[in-house]
Amino acid sequence: MDDGLKMISLDVRRNLLARGFIPLTELEHHPNCPSWFSLAKAEKRAHAMNKDIADFFYSPRDLVEPYLYYNGLAFVGFSPDEPELAENIDQHERACREAFQSHNFTTLFDDIVDKRIALTAYQHLFDLIPDEDKYNLFLRVYCRSESGFGSLPEEIVRKAVLFRKTPLFIPGADHNGFVDIYRGMTSKSTPLHRAFSWTLNLRTAICFAIRFRLGRETGEVYRITVHQDKIVAYITDRREDEVIVLPSNIKDELRNAQNIKVIGLRELESEVDVRAITEQFETWSSYLKPEYFRNPSGIHGIGHTKRVLFLCLVLAYGNELTTRETDVICKAALYHDIGRTHDGVDSLHGLKSYQKIAQLDLLKAENTGDRLLIQFIIENHSVDDKTAKGKLPLCHGVDPNEAWLLYSMFKDADGLDRVRLRDLDPEKLRTQKAKELILLAEQLLERIKA
Repeated sequence: MDDGLKMISLDVRRNLLARGFIPLTELEHHPNCPSWFSLAKAEKRAHAMNKDIADFFYSPRDLVEPYLYYNGLAFVGFSPDEPELAENIDQHERACREAFQSHNFTTLFDDIVDKRIALTAYQHLFDLIPDEDKYNLFLRVYCRSESGFGSLPEEIVRKAVLFRKTPLFIPGADHNGFVDIYRGMTSKSTPLHRAFSWTLNLRTAICFAIRFRLGRETGEVYRITVHQDKIVAYITDRREDEVIVLPSNIKDELRNAQNIKVIGLRELESEVDVRAITEQFETWSSYLKPEYFRNPSGIHGIGHTKRVLFLCLVLAYGNELTTRETDVICKAALYHDIGRTHDGVDSLHGLKSYQKIAQLDLLKAENTGDRLLIQFIIENHSVDDKTAKGKLPLCHGVDPNEAWLLYSMFKDADGLDRVRLRDLDPEKLRTQKAKELILLAEQLLERIKA
């Protein structure tokens, strides 16, 4: 056997044992041995296939294909009653052997080698791979490899990066070349000081923080600021804005890593008075009437309005707004889109909404100061912040600091419901509290329809 294949075999077998795979030669006396297993029958079947019983394993955690054959580059999972096992193993071994012997590494790694051992195989076959293929093949292997199966030596990443042909363009980097990167984690994730994979997208990090969490675990999201020169790869294939960094290169940055809260419905109970928010939400929602809207069931209709209302209440509680300030942003939430005449981009729909409010006399109970605050928020929620701020001096009779605070909070609540359009950019949210509520916004989308 080639030296590279020998090293692959040693590493993979070590990883199999670390992952809880049990050699069939030891299974009969193991507490996780299934009742139907017989070593004598397994040896007989292996002999009939001209295979070594030492190359077979059992995984008690895999219910679909609990058995595994591994030898060299061949890695084949199978069920107990696999009908054509010998043929499948032979075919897989033949494909591995032909690709390896012909040095067709692109086919070998893209189509043949199992993703669970791909990184280990790449590491030990690195010197045999043509230089022009080393970097791009590394990226493809990295993308399809199974997280947590084996460890990735930093040295192999350093070596692969030397063969990158073009410089990286990192979107979002400032004029000095610095950019924020994020990592979403659970208790089972690779710890920060050993992690290669980060993302430029906060929302992606939040998804990873909640995807595999266990029980009452909340998941965690971390942010660090790095110079773009420390990013060795930028992967867009999976639409995750993934970047790869070398752990040893970001030790200083990790000391200043910021832990970003991830708040969903489950976590909300420890943050605010959910019962009070729910009661107020029901009261405010009762003021909504379908006839106020051009399309009550549309993307800017009653469902959207109710979700923005709920998020306004959460942000009001989280930021300790007064009752009066909370009332202002809730009324803005109720009526902010009733002037829409279509669902496309329309910078004037804020003005149209307030004109409709005036026509319907929906704020007749408000005092002048609060009515002016609501007017400023609604009329300017459809324009950019710079334009809105330029109009503040024209709002006589309101506290400009309070107006901007409530405007920012409302805009964040409205912005969070962009999850319904799948284009929420967390970096455009103005307040830290709002950035913590992306998971909640996703959950409200499922729960509050109209």
